[in-house]
Amino acid sequence: MLSTEFNIPEEKLQQIGLFNVFLDEDSHFFINIKRLQATTVSEFIGAYEKVNQYFHEIGLLLKTSRSNKDRTYREAIRRFDFPEVNGINLGFSSGRHGAGFGTMLR
Repeated sequence: MLSTEFNIPEEKLQQIGLFNVFLDEDSHFFINIKRLQATTVSEFIGAYEKVNQYFHEIGLLLKTSRSNKDRTYREAIRRFDFPEVNGINLGFSSGRHGAGFGTMLR
């Protein structure tokens, strides 16, 4: 854990708003994009709409797709296939590095 590795009391991490993350495995948490709707953090204002628009466009591509071999399906998969950010330890992988969008869902 972060607190153990850097010898920081867990209470101190809580006081400053830091998550005491597991350093060697995923924490089984995920980012809740609904929280972006009401954010006041300037870097994230408008992000909820951008995320929804991005996935809406993927949905439109899939809606017009006729098979998993056609161009619109391949484009939807290309847009949906983004790598997991290593080092933040969010998700449900069984090891240290996740796959983001796994092969099982394709």
